[in-house]
Amino acid sequence: MKSLRLLCLVSLLTMVVPAFSMPLKAYKVARKADSIESIETYIDGVGNGFLFASSALQAESKEPLFCIPDLALNEDNYLALLDRQIKDGMPTKAAWRDDDPIEIILLRALQRTFPCKK
Repeated sequence: MKSLRLLCLVSLLTMVVPAFSMPLKAYKVARKADSIESIETYIDGVGNGFLFASSALQAESKEPLFCIPDLALNEDNYLALLDRQIKDGMPTKAAWRDDDPIEIILLRALQRTFPCKK
């Protein structure tokens, strides 16, 4: 019963997500409850949005958010990058706070993993 309530809560959070960012705490709850499937599509969409934004910036000869890798990224890649960035902390090595948006954490992970050579 508790798992069902938790799944409903996470599902409700994902319905609200398009209008707001998703806090790290909600992501951690989904991970602990082993119900990450409920937010995989959202994370994939955010990652693809960053990918498209970087492509558009490059097309306009502007600095991209990160350099686009030669491999196709999917939700499994984004989840792995997100988990690693959460574990490693912020660029200043401080821990991420529970109210930090996972969208920013994912962006930092992409920038760290696929930096542009200068």
